[in-house]
Amino acid sequence: MLHISTAQLMCHMGQISLSKAATDQWRDLGPFVAACEALADWEATPDPLVMCSPSTGFFKQPFAFCTPALRSVYVMDENNIFSDTHTDTFLTNVSSISPALSSVPDTLWAAHKYDVGLIKKCQPVVITPRSDFRPHKHQYPLRQEAIDGITPVFNSLLKAGVIVPCPDSPVRTPIFPVKKITDAGKPTEWRFVQDLKAVNAAVHARAPNVPNPYTIMAQVPPDARWFSVVDLSNAFFSVPVDIDSQFWFAFNFNGKPYTFTRLCQGYTESPTIYNEALRESLESLTLSPGTALLQYVDDCLIAAPTQKQCEQDTLKLLQHLAAEGHKASLSKLQFVSQNVHFLGHNISGEGKTLSPKRIASIVTLPKPQTKKQMMSFLGMCSYCRSFIPNYSQLEQPLFLRGTSNLIDTWKKSQRA
Repeated sequence: MLHISTAQLMCHMGQISLSKAATDQWRDLGPFVAACEALADWEATPDPLVMCSPSTGFFKQPFAFCTPALRSVYVMDENNIFSDTHTDTFLTNVSSISPALSSVPDTLWAAHKYDVGLIKKCQPVVITPRSDFRPHKHQYPLRQEAIDGITPVFNSLLKAGVIVPCPDSPVRTPIFPVKKITDAGKPTEWRFVQDLKAVNAAVHARAPNVPNPYTIMAQVPPDARWFSVVDLSNAFFSVPVDIDSQFWFAFNFNGKPYTFTRLCQGYTESPTIYNEALRESLESLTLSPGTALLQYVDDCLIAAPTQKQCEQDTLKLLQHLAAEGHKASLSKLQFVSQNVHFLGHNISGEGKTLSPKRIASIVTLPKPQTKKQMMSFLGMCSYCRSFIPNYSQLEQPLFLRGTSNLIDTWKKSQRA
């Protein structure tokens, strides 16, 4: 039995130092710590984890507490403590999803919803103009709601270097804030988008090379029973733009000129360029035989026959993405599940079905009244055609009706 005197007990109470300044030494944190640091007679005890000092009667034992977690801490200026720049900081604990995720570097997970990565060894985008023409469009008035909505996005991207001042660009296009579609009860969010139609018309665009969703869904192996889905955060912003091409994305905000240093929303080539950049980034990744990795722009699906294989290959993918400089959303991660949501579909070992959200987005649309509205409606329906028997026959009367510029009367077959 171990007997500790009152004096020794007092020395052991309240002496755990949790932190120190960079200029301090641990021995500066109290007389007890200093005395222990100076001792040279530590000896082993019957317990291999405990050491004893015969001259003082002190005992010491190493402690190694490890809790897998993602921690993101921001030191705020006291004058700006209520700023909404990072109001949605992510503090999700990876162990609450799966302890296996502790092997994934924390650098992969987006610290907040505006956090961006930078794909390593990604060639900067060079923009090729059609002519010497450089479009210059004035910023049209924005509602205060839109300005307030994109200001946190702007401030975060400016701090990250994704947006930089650009006073001498011959190109100017207006910004076009887009309100995101969110579920009922969730706060309103805005996407920082430019109206780049004039730029898109003035450049030579690469041939589109974004995979067809139908083709991707058909590649899910029939024997797959376990799935994971990874959502990459602010994906386009992880692709750099060549310094001599950055002026093409110049805009004004709050009366000052800026531009993007990364690939941005609204540019005609962005989906194709990013899809190719991600494909090249994943080329060196090797997964287990029987596992499929399906990629559609910034969404990745792992499909495997067993739970163990799905977990192993998902971790390989996540570790690879971290090493390549990507950012992913931990809150949107679907990790090793028998039922996942991907590209508007619910996927399980029993097959694929349309998600309720996808169905609701169609049935709640108002009746099309113009050719443009009709084409948009048919485009949304066509995405679901593999689940609708005799779709082409049902579509034909609507397609023929949509060839006119104005839908003013509806026949019975068309209403049906």
